[in-house]
Amino acid sequence: MKKLFFLIIFLSLSFNNINGEEKDKISSLEKSIVFPGWGQISEKRYLEGLIFAGSELFCLAGIFKNLREGNKYYELYKKAESTEDAIKFRDLTIKFDKRRNRFIAGAVAVWALNLIDMSIFSRKRSSLVLNFGEDFYEIVFRKEF
Repeated sequence: MKKLFFLIIFLSLSFNNINGEEKDKISSLEKSIVFPGWGQISEKRYLEGLIFAGSELFCLAGIFKNLREGNKYYELYKKAESTEDAIKFRDLTIKFDKRRNRFIAGAVAVWALNLIDMSIFSRKRSSLVLNFGEDFYEIVFRKEF
């Protein structure tokens, strides 16, 4: 959890505008990149923001819960004294690993839908430049009809 917090802080501090100058505020699109729903809430689209943020938090909670359960049964599997126990604990490990992977896929889907939503409805500019030291990465969102 600490690593995620520091990653969010790092990303929020490393956003620059097109000219490479420091910005006073983070755009809604950049907020949504950091955490789904934050950009919608900042644009006063509270219902959508709460849906995206709640969905992402639900997926993250599912990831951590199933990760913990899978690890617990994996440790029991390694310490099993009988074949029947080893099979039972290995099956439970696989069960929780599959659940964890589904929650990861759900979190990625929520994040992607959030970015699509923000790229369509964002009132700000349509490109984003990320500055990591000497390297610049630009993400461009285009709307064509």
